[in-house]
Amino acid sequence: MPSTQRRTPSPRTILLVVAFGVFVAADDLTVVSTMLRQIIFDLEIPLPEGLDRAAWIVNAYLIAYVAVMPFIGRLSDILGRRAVYVASLVLFLAGSIWVPFAPDLNSFIVGRVLTALGGGAMVPVAMAVIGDVYPRARRASAPGKLGANDTGGWVSGPPYGALLGRL
Repeated sequence: MPSTQRRTPSPRTILLVVAFGVFVAADDLTVVSTMLRQIIFDLEIPLPEGLDRAAWIVNAYLIAYVAVMPFIGRLSDILGRRAVYVASLVLFLAGSIWVPFAPDLNSFIVGRVLTALGGGAMVPVAMAVIGDVYPRARRASAPGKLGANDTGGWVSGPPYGALLGRL
């Protein structure tokens, strides 16, 4: 008779899954740095008078990314880590789909904010998840791996943006 028990994924598998979300969110922090010129051109933002408005392409993401972090961990305590992480990932994906189809700067910024809220939420929830699944003796290495992955996302953003800008 087949077993109806669900197999729990290993802590390493869970780390890989949450690390993916953290990586793409961190990548999205810096990807626009090398694409900004093309974005300004595509959105037909007049220069130099439009630079103040164009700065919100970067600033809106950074503000939303950081603003969501302080309370999202507590929300995951209440609603459950998986539900909050998946909702954050879905929000990040919705913003990521929205951005390339934005017809103007304001719509573009809305997409960036959605992406940032999802991305910023994934980071503390991922930290909480690995704290939950790793035994105390092995717990110290997991945040280090997640942090290195996060930094890798920041570093890969500009080259990835430069590549996308050339397409």
